[in-house]
Amino acid sequence: MLTTLLIVTNATADDRSDARDLVGSWSYVGILGDDFEFRADGTRVCNGVKTDWTVKNGKIVITTIIGSSEYAFTLSPDNNKLSYNGNTYKRKG
Repeated sequence: MLTTLLIVTNATADDRSDARDLVGSWSYVGILGDDFEFRADGTRVCNGVKTDWTVKNGKIVITTIIGSSEYAFTLSPDNNKLSYNGNTYKRKG
């Protein structure tokens, strides 16, 4: 049985749905870029570094010890292509 826990505070139903759709591992499309994983527990892992993430007001919010950054994003209809912060990623697996 697979249990998914996703922490989305003060979120709309659309934000929760978007967050569920973003969970998974993503590969950078291009030459220089980093792969990463959005985990269902609200953790983003990139190069072994863990930060917090969520979706709020239709934007990806990534929080580090320095502060939070918000990014507008688009997700393909099949949920396998993600664009945000000027970069494009494809879902792994």
